[in-house]
Amino acid sequence: MAISGNYNLVIECGADFSLTFVLRNRGEAYDLTDWAFAAQVRNAPGEATVADFDTAISSDGEQMTISLDYETTSELAEGHYRWDLFALRPDGVRMRLLEGNVTVVERITNAVP
Repeated sequence: MAISGNYNLVIECGADFSLTFVLRNRGEAYDLTDWAFAAQVRNAPGEATVADFDTAISSDGEQMTISLDYETTSELAEGHYRWDLFALRPDGVRMRLLEGNVTVVERITNAVP
């Protein structure tokens, strides 16, 4: 049984956020072409979703990216949350890959171009 990795995030209110991962097995990148991903931010397990990450797979199938646009991050309240990332493999296996804390920090500048 695999245990998910821990990865803590810092998200800035009003800024675009993205993070790209390469999933490897013994040094070889997985082909993620037919995989599906879901990632969410919540105050705690079972509570309402604070944000749903957009997920994307690179054209070569070797990288996956989670992201939130500035409109979404602008609506986040400063504070501490939890997040995780789940994958659905082509063979039907569901697995949690990462989990961790999320710190949302308030912006200083309000007049963003």
